[in-house]
Amino acid sequence: MFICSVNLFLYYVDFGLVDSQTIASSLIKNLIDIIVVWTSCLESLLAALKNRTKLLLVLQVKTLWKCTFEVLVSKNGFRNFCDEEDEFQWLLKAEVHGVLRQLNVILEETGRRFNIPGTGKDTLIKPETFVLSSTNGTDYVKGIVTLVGDMLCKADLTLRPHRNTNQLVKTYVRDDMPWRLQQVQDVGNHIYSAIEIINTKDVDYEFQSAEEVNKLMDEILSQLMRARQRFLNPLIPSLQELYHSRYTKSLTPPLPHESMVNFYILGTKLVLHTYYLHPLALPKAHNQKGLSSSESKSRLLDLGPIKYELFSQNTVECAVPWVEEVTACLAFAMQLCQELKDKVSVFACCWDEYR
Repeated sequence: MFICSVNLFLYYVDFGLVDSQTIASSLIKNLIDIIVVWTSCLESLLAALKNRTKLLLVLQVKTLWKCTFEVLVSKNGFRNFCDEEDEFQWLLKAEVHGVLRQLNVILEETGRRFNIPGTGKDTLIKPETFVLSSTNGTDYVKGIVTLVGDMLCKADLTLRPHRNTNQLVKTYVRDDMPWRLQQVQDVGNHIYSAIEIINTKDVDYEFQSAEEVNKLMDEILSQLMRARQRFLNPLIPSLQELYHSRYTKSLTPPLPHESMVNFYILGTKLVLHTYYLHPLALPKAHNQKGLSSSESKSRLLDLGPIKYELFSQNTVECAVPWVEEVTACLAFAMQLCQELKDKVSVFACCWDEYR
C-alpha cells in the first residue's frame, strides 16, 4: 500500500500537480496510518496469544489485512492526501464504518455460541462433558455434567452432606427436563442486540458529528457490558427461590430437604453450589449474632411448620473454554468501541479549535 502511494505521488510530480514538500508530508501521513493500524492489530494478536484465545486469534488474523485497507481506502476510492478533505471528516466517513464492520464480524462469530432463534446463523453449539472438582481438593461434592449451549442435559452428582460420615446422596438431572442456565441465554440476547444496533447503519450512512458516533458506541457498549456482567455477576437465588425452582424438580431421585444444589457460570467457569441445611431447634426464626435481618433471612428455608437453617455449603467448578473465548471477544469488542470514542473525541476537539 505504501509503495502504491509512492508511485501515485511520483505520477503527480511528473505532471507538476504537487511539490516535493506535499509529497513528503503525504507519504509520512500514509506510512503513519499503516503503522498505527498494524500496531493496533498486532497488540490484539499478542493479547489473544497471551490469553490463548483461539477464536479471538483467528478473528484478528482474518481482519488484519482487511483493517489496513479499510483505514486507507474510503468509499470514493484510494485516500488521496493531496486533496483538502479534512482528517476529521474522513474519520467519520471511513474509519467509523471500518470499526463497525470489525465489531460485526467479531460479534456474529461470537453469537454462534448461543441458541438465538430467527438469526439464520449456523451455531457452534455442541455437547461438552466436564468433570467438576473442588479448588481445595475436598471430595464433599462430585459431579460430571454435559453442557449443550445454555442447557445442562445430563448431570451425575454425588453429595456428602455430613463431613464426618460416609453418607452419600446421589442424584441425576433428568433427560426430559434439562437444567437451563438463563444467564447464558441472556448473554446471547445482549450480543445480538448489539449486532442489531450495528446493522442500523448501512455502509453508505454518513455520520455527521462526534456526538452521533459516541451515542452509537455507547449503545453498543451498554449491551456488551450487560453481556459480560451476566457472566461476572450471576444472580444467585435465595434458598426459598431455589427450593421452589422448577429446575430443582429435574433432579431424580429428589434431594432431601436438607440438601440443595444450584448451577451457574461465574467468570469463565461452570459452578455447582451445594447447600446443606438442618432444622431449626426453635419454632420461630431468630437472628444470629452478628447477622442483619436480611442476611439471616437468606440463610433460612421456611417450609411452614418446619424451618431449615443453612449450616454448610460447598462449590465445585470446571473451566468452560468457549465461555472464556466469548468473554475475551466481548472485552476486545468493548476495547474497540472505547478506542473509537476516544479517537473521535480528540479529533472533534481539534476540529472545533481549528474552526
